[in-house]
Amino acid sequence: MTLRGLLFFLVIWRLMTATAALGGEFPLLLHPDGRLKAVLIDQTPVPIETDLVFPAENWERVYSISQKSFHLTGHQSEKAGIEEWRHTGVVENVPVRLTTGIDRQTGGSQLTHTVKTDTPVQLAGVYLRVDMPVSVFAGGSVTVFSPVGEARAVLPPTADPDSHHVLLSAGQRVLLSLPDKDTPLSLTFPPSDSVIVQDNRQWGADSYSILIQLRNGALAAGDSISSSLGVDTAGTWPAETAVITLSERDHPVSFTGFGGNYCFQYDTPATDFTLSKLASGYLRTELDLAAWEPENDNENPDDWAGPEENPIARNPHLQRRLDLYQKLQKQGSPVIASVWTGPEWLFAEPGRGFWTNDRILPAKNVPEFVECVTAYLLFVRRVIGFEPTYFSLNEADLGIRIKLSAEELAALSTRIAAAFKRHQLKTGLLLGDVASPRGLDYVRACRDATPDPAIYTAIAFHTWGGASPDTWRAWAAYSREIGLPLLATEVGMNGSDHTTPWVFNWHDYALNEAALHADVLNHAAVQGTMHWELTPDYAVVTMRDGGVAAHPTRFAQLRHFFNLVPPDSRILLAEVSGNANVKAVALAGGTRKRTEFTLHLINLGGSCEVTLHGIPDSIGALTSVITGMDRQAERGKTTPVKANEIRLRIPGRSLISLTTPGLLDSL
Repeated sequence: MTLRGLLFFLVIWRLMTATAALGGEFPLLLHPDGRLKAVLIDQTPVPIETDLVFPAENWERVYSISQKSFHLTGHQSEKAGIEEWRHTGVVENVPVRLTTGIDRQTGGSQLTHTVKTDTPVQLAGVYLRVDMPVSVFAGGSVTVFSPVGEARAVLPPTADPDSHHVLLSAGQRVLLSLPDKDTPLSLTFPPSDSVIVQDNRQWGADSYSILIQLRNGALAAGDSISSSLGVDTAGTWPAETAVITLSERDHPVSFTGFGGNYCFQYDTPATDFTLSKLASGYLRTELDLAAWEPENDNENPDDWAGPEENPIARNPHLQRRLDLYQKLQKQGSPVIASVWTGPEWLFAEPGRGFWTNDRILPAKNVPEFVECVTAYLLFVRRVIGFEPTYFSLNEADLGIRIKLSAEELAALSTRIAAAFKRHQLKTGLLLGDVASPRGLDYVRACRDATPDPAIYTAIAFHTWGGASPDTWRAWAAYSREIGLPLLATEVGMNGSDHTTPWVFNWHDYALNEAALHADVLNHAAVQGTMHWELTPDYAVVTMRDGGVAAHPTRFAQLRHFFNLVPPDSRILLAEVSGNANVKAVALAGGTRKRTEFTLHLINLGGSCEVTLHGIPDSIGALTSVITGMDRQAERGKTTPVKANEIRLRIPGRSLISLTTPGLLDSL
């Protein structure tokens, strides 16, 4: 890293410290609502979850945070190091308030819980539940300690059909010993008269639970229960060697590049910042129809002139959009223009506002919608000479914001394609642009209902919620089947993450975001991706004190992905064995004179050895670039390639890119 680059990131780090410090890599990894998700042992995440549970009398009904019985109403990160989440809910028709927290100042190894109610609640009790997957803990032991002794049991690999109880005891500490691991895990809590260890497979859940009773029986009016859970993660968890085998795919896949969305909160210096720092292969933006035609220009949908008055004078917002389109155009990358919603007069129930989902477009207004889209694009072409590469309706399958059946979208797309052809617009149509990887059936139905499927020039999906490798591969297979390139037009973890913005500062979030990028490329074999977003929305960059602050880890990871793409790239097949915490994606390309290559390794666990086979011929050495908690896009050592393979050790909880010298300067 150059001195200029080092100073740049030091400034960014200082700007981000106020929030990022509380979201650092502490030993307890959390869900957005403050529940424990996993415990880091020697940098390896071990899945252990917590929940507050309120069973009704006789356990006829059970209320808990994980079952959405409570709503998250507030979050607070205090300078003293206490991070808290506040929840409210109704238990047995009575309002109950919860506070969950983590004490960061003690090393982030203690959780706190408070329960309050102003009205009596008839319950069997209140419990802190600790859940552990059978796949990790089967065959291990659990020991419950109390002042008068201890009770021990083995967590059964096979469920006992006669009893789901593994152990019942009083206690104040539980020691978990994992099978084949010298890694005792200690849980401490205030003395409880009842600690139940049970096997949940009887109810179809592949887990064990420890139920720590915080209260036996009902809650009285004005009751307040406070408890804590300390987690001691002392021990080692040696990471297995990751063996990565590279090969050419049976069906070669070209890769244009990583890219991003500039849809919302685009009118800040952050847009110029990310456009200048990231080499985008694709770009996506919003086509704001409400700004273009807030009132119907006339009653003739065949009149393509658009609003008679100067639309920019009527709505200065249009000028800001035009400025953005020009900036995107100058990048020289394909641009997707997507419609979220339209002017209110188009919809069945006008006046409900931009953020309303499931908007219905009446059949009588479909021609007006087509006119609105086409006239806007003609205006943009006339004023700035810009035509988007692709057009789409955003997430019509889910109704964000316009809801259409697959057949309705097919009919609308047919009308739009005809209008584009009539007016000589070069913009192609995306098939899909669906809300998640689970939208493939909708995409199939839409294409099957389209009289001329040739109107579509690419397929698109969003990654929200993630998917299994088989689901990703199904998209790749469909892309090959119909002969269209596949695009991931919104790459992000969960669509609701903007409602819990503190997660953007967690290192665990950044690593899982990087792993998602790798899975999409390696399994779905897309031609391009678009990160959501490259504006302050979703906080990969933010505006602070009038300047731009990039999130140290998340933005540095994007620099790896965006800027280390070889020319004329193709996606190699990267098969990983031996270590499930390591993800990989490989890109090869270059020029006639020189082969270029990049392998991205996302290590979700501890430091480990890596053996890499199948490196393309003519590559003599690879240089590492590393982003982790304590370094951002830092150039590491160069490792020679011998007989198309290398062996090296990679750091834990990091993104490591191995690349050829010709690409390093692009960082």
